[in-house]
Amino acid sequence: MKFYKFLSVILISAFLINCKSKTEEQPKVDPILQEALSIQDEAIHIGIELDSILDARMAEGSFAQNIDSLRLLKSAVNDWRYNMVEIPGIEHDHDHHGHDHDHSHDHAGSEGAAHLSPQDIKKVQTEWKAAIDSIRNSIK
Repeated sequence: MKFYKFLSVILISAFLINCKSKTEEQPKVDPILQEALSIQDEAIHIGIELDSILDARMAEGSFAQNIDSLRLLKSAVNDWRYNMVEIPGIEHDHDHHGHDHDHSHDHAGSEGAAHLSPQDIKKVQTEWKAAIDSIRNSIK
């Protein structure tokens, strides 16, 4: 009887280890592309923050002149978002950790980036983040 319990424990353990190893078998991502993804995520969160700030300021009903400049800034954020280039080979999380926002960017841009080196992709993401940082700085 003890032998059967022992055998059951061994079989269950082997099954669990086998299942665990299958879920961990995911393709390795180039560390530079991982950095590019981190830069992209930071930029996306800045864009989300700017959307909130601009929406709140527009809702305050500022002067008409101020509303026009807020609309221009909102348009600049939308243009920036549209110019997003996805990182080839890495699934893009559209949910962004529970943030619900419009994601109207060109997914075809990732096809154009397929020929770029990981360093070039990181540079593209760095420049894209710099663009949203520039918009953020103009708001302050």
